[in-house]
Amino acid sequence: MRIAIIFLLITYFISFVHAGERIISLAPSITEMVYALGAGDKLVGVTKHCDYPPEAKKKPKIGTFIHPSFEAIVNLEPDLVIALEKATPFHIISRLKKINIKVLVLKNKGLDSIWENLLLLGKILDRETIAKRLVKKLQNEIKILSKQVKGLPKPKVFWQIGIRPLITCGRSSYHHELINLAGGINIVKENTAYPIYNLEEVIKAQPDIIIVSNMESKVAKTFWQKFQITNRIYIVNSDIFDRPSPRIIQALKILIQILHPEVAIDS
Repeated sequence: MRIAIIFLLITYFISFVHAGERIISLAPSITEMVYALGAGDKLVGVTKHCDYPPEAKKKPKIGTFIHPSFEAIVNLEPDLVIALEKATPFHIISRLKKINIKVLVLKNKGLDSIWENLLLLGKILDRETIAKRLVKKLQNEIKILSKQVKGLPKPKVFWQIGIRPLITCGRSSYHHELINLAGGINIVKENTAYPIYNLEEVIKAQPDIIIVSNMESKVAKTFWQKFQITNRIYIVNSDIFDRPSPRIIQALKILIQILHPEVAIDS
């Protein structure tokens, strides 16, 4: 059933989006996916935060991930602009559509969205075979990695995404899925993806491990240390952990090493 739904969605998007030679990416994860599919040459514009792979840094910038410039996008005369659900400002998407610039909004939910987005981009960018192979490879790697922690004790984990306010990962986020795959238990019960969380609830839950993946990591570590909840406070690279891209495999490997240092993981 899920495969049928994916096929229908792809067919729907293809009906109004055609592969172009001038594409703009409005999110680092999108840029990484386009390059992973071997279509980086089609990108004529990216955000200032699009820094991977290194070649992406050379592309013209259209503003930041949070505040893309409408004028900069239009000036680059794109055939297609690729945005990210719940991330790209809606007013930018709306204004682009009003002047008949094609906008594709990719899903931004769990791990399944990453696979669906790669397959969809493969269709649009004429990289369908590469996309299918990449998705299969990534899914197989996840299966192999998750088997290595099967049966091990599961530490309780709190994952901090933001500090002002305190934002964490709920059960509909791919971060929650990563915790499960790495052999841990997310202390957060909320079903929303990234809820604002109560500090008292964290203290009450007494997590074994605190993961921090945001821009204010140094401040965050000092913040958690004063509460003496746990000595296991880990600062991880937000670029790797907070982008729903093929590098999610790298994030999972690092997370397994944090939760289960006794497990040998090939880097």
